[in-house]
This record gives sequence, C-alpha cells and structure tokens, in this order.
Amino acid sequence: MQVQESPRRTHENGFIATKLAIGAFIVPYIFVYNPAMLLIGTTPFTLTQNLITACCGMFGVGAAMIVTVSLQCAGGNASASV
Repeated sequence: MQVQESPRRTHENGFIATKLAIGAFIVPYIFVYNPAMLLIGTTPFTLTQNLITACCGMFGVGAAMIVTVSLQCAGGNASASV
C-alpha cells in the first residue's frame, strides 16, 4: 500500500529544497571570482573582509529567494520584491 502525497505538498517541498540549496549553488562562484577565499595570496584582513562579504551576499540572495517564492505561492507579483 503506497501513501501518496498531495500535489500541493510536493510543490511546497520543492520550494523549501530550492530555498535551502541556493546558498550551496552560490559558493563555487564565490571561489571563482575571489581566489582569496581559497587562501591564495591573502592576508587575515582580506580573508575576514571576504568572509563577511560572502556571508552578506548569501544572506541577501537567500532572503530574496524566500520573498520571491513566498509571493509566488501567495499569488502576488514576484517582480514587486526585486
């Protein structure tokens, strides 16, 4: 006997997975565009500055993703949040 989830629940799971994975998608680009994150030719000040910048950027992208997905689920206009 199989338990079937409703399509709405499956849809919500996809949105949650996307929101959680967006940070992992961004990390390789941070390394490519900023080799100091891999400790290549860096100083402690530069590393600290880069870590703070990367965290702020990932937080911003994650927050934007959450707002956009929330508006789309509610039937609102997602372009209003951008």
